[in-house]
Amino acid sequence: MYDILDFSVKNFIGTLSGVIINQAHYDQVTRIATQLFDQLQPLHGYGPRERLLLQTAARMHDVGKIINFYDHARHSAFMIAHAPLYGLTQVEQIITGFIAGFHHGISRKIIRAYRYANMASAEDWIMIRKLSTILALAEASDLTYEQIVTDVEVTLAENVAVMIITTAPGSTYNAADYEMKQLSKQFKKEFGASLLLVWK
Repeated sequence: MYDILDFSVKNFIGTLSGVIINQAHYDQVTRIATQLFDQLQPLHGYGPRERLLLQTAARMHDVGKIINFYDHARHSAFMIAHAPLYGLTQVEQIITGFIAGFHHGISRKIIRAYRYANMASAEDWIMIRKLSTILALAEASDLTYEQIVTDVEVTLAENVAVMIITTAPGSTYNAADYEMKQLSKQFKKEFGASLLLVWK
């Protein structure tokens, strides 16, 4: 079956300079983000449409690097919101941009300054913050761009999300572990549960 959104995303990324596109990283982040979304579903309660928005944001989260490497998340949000994507409503496309744009942290200052911020409802912003957190964790797990994480399994206990992360044999995960732990406070704020990382 022809997937117009999938085609649009691939076509848009294909127009960018190959220097800033690391397809293996994009694929890895999308895979891990999807796994986390599915396994955290009891905490966020979202369905297939939100899953699609997260996947689309993950597939395009770094496109802003073509403009500015160090401020790429904000540029990614703008580029996604204005890209020729088909298969999403205008609001969904803007929300997808926000999910990608805030995977390095939610900034109220930037939200207020963004011209389309009021197109997302209060409920949308709750969803955006949750999905941005999932995307941030997925990207942090591939911090070194080496695709060391082979599997993620989340076990939900009382007020705790235990994330068991399996890595490729011989890989070093210290950098990813540090980066993911920096998101613990944000995770607890958005999901109401503490985050415990277990590497193996």
